Order: sequence, then C-alpha cells, then structure tokens
Amino acid sequence: MTFSTLTPLERAILDHIGPMLSSEEHIYLDEAGEKVLHHASHPREGGDLADEIKARLLNGEKLKLLHNHPNGGSLSSFDWQVMTEHFGQLEMIVVTPWDSVHRGRVDYDFQADEMKLVLPRLNTVFNEMSHLIRVPYICSLNPSLPVDAERVTSIYMNQRLFGLGIVDYGAELSLADHSVIIDLLREPLRNVWDKLLIKRLP
Repeated sequence: MTFSTLTPLERAILDHIGPMLSSEEHIYLDEAGEKVLHHASHPREGGDLADEIKARLLNGEKLKLLHNHPNGGSLSSFDWQVMTEHFGQLEMIVVTPWDSVHRGRVDYDFQADEMKLVLPRLNTVFNEMSHLIRVPYICSLNPSLPVDAERVTSIYMNQRLFGLGIVDYGAELSLADHSVIIDLLREPLRNVWDKLLIKRLP
C-alpha cells in the first residue's frame, strides 16, 4: 500500500522535532494526521508507547506516531516490533537530523506473522552489517563515508523487509542521505550487504 501525503500538521511537527539531538520526541496523531492526541519526551535512545496510547490501541483506534531519531537512522527493529504488535492500527513516521523522513506500517495479520519470525534476527543482522563497514569493503578516500554508511544501514535492511512483502516502508531521503546511497554503489560493501541480507532474511 502507498502512504498518504503528509498533512501540514505532520510536516510542521517533523520540521520541529527533526533537528533535536538530545531527546526522542513522540507525537501521536489521529489516523488522518490532523489532531495531536499525546506528546511524550524520551531520552535520545527512545522509549515505549505511552499508556494512554496503548489504551487507545486496545480500543481499536488507528493512530500515527511521529518521532525523531537523533542518530540519523531509519525505522529500528524496536519500531517494527511495536508496529507488529499493533498491526493494522499504527503507522510510524521517523524524521532524522539530516531531514530524511521514513514511514512504516505492518498492515495485515500475515505480515505480522512473518515479522514475528524475522524480528529476533534484525538486531543481529544490523550488527553484522555495521561490522562490515571497514576496509576492504570501503575503499573510498572520503573519511566521512564509514560514519555516513553506519547511518544508512537500517535503510537497506528496511528495503529488504519491504521487498519481502512483510512490511510497508517508504522514505523521503534528504540530499545528504541520498548522496551516501550513491557513494556506496561504488563500494564493495554494497554487494556484500546485499548478499548478507539475502542470506539472513531469505
């Protein structure tokens, strides 16, 4: 399924929380993205759903969670775990300090069933990908590329999940993140990552 166009309220919230580096802000909206239901501030490492929101989800409501990732990463394994638990009800929209926007959903029960099998492996896959960000897999003389590659690792993992048909995922990449993706096309790391993802997430 495709994602709806961001509402003016959603865009304004993302513009506001995106640059924040010391905290992870959780802004919960109604399904239409036009009304703020709850706001919670967490340490930069993140936090759980608010109790009020858990109650709304248990009551069958469909909601959106807008939050920032100060580390610049895309949707995390914890994000997917929460969306899997509340499949068909919760869309997450993540913004980064580099102005990229990532969106995800787990809409159907069959997707949730598949994700429950995959979730225990995601952190291990991410760590394996991160460990490969080194010579000889990165040959560029650009000293920032290894750091930048770490930031976009989760994008490749989420694209793999989307390609398997078990999540809905989309991204509006900033010029900075898009440039990293392009630079990695020239590196051996990209092919090594692709082979790893196919092996670990078949």
